[in-house]
Amino acid sequence: MRKDNTIPIKGNRYSVPLGTYQGPESYVKVLEDNDKYLIYDFESTAKLAEHKIIRTKGKLSKNRDHGRKKSDNIDKLIEKITLLFPDHKRADKFLARIRKEKQRYIREQLLVIEKALEDKDSETITEALEYCIGNKTLQCQ
Repeated sequence: MRKDNTIPIKGNRYSVPLGTYQGPESYVKVLEDNDKYLIYDFESTAKLAEHKIIRTKGKLSKNRDHGRKKSDNIDKLIEKITLLFPDHKRADKFLARIRKEKQRYIREQLLVIEKALEDKDSETITEALEYCIGNKTLQCQ
């Protein structure tokens, strides 16, 4: 994968979402399916992109959505979820740590947290936050 979040394949380049490249150890898995390339995250196997195979050379296939900065939406989602916790300050710090250490999957992580907090009383939410902080749990499943 290149620093510009593209994958070189047979003389062409295919885009992946902004932020996919995380350094020289960033890898993806590319599968060819009929007339398409399916691009997956190497570790999580999450689908990152799908592109029609270009038959000529020297072209770029870029999904317009791949170049968009989505952090503003993440900021709003973090604010919304922080308000679900009784201790807003502590929750904000916890969510900021998740964002820093799991930035590629932050949206998915936040949505899992939001769903987990649905219909829970404040005592249960506080206990869960304390458990996660105490055990340095950053991954939601």
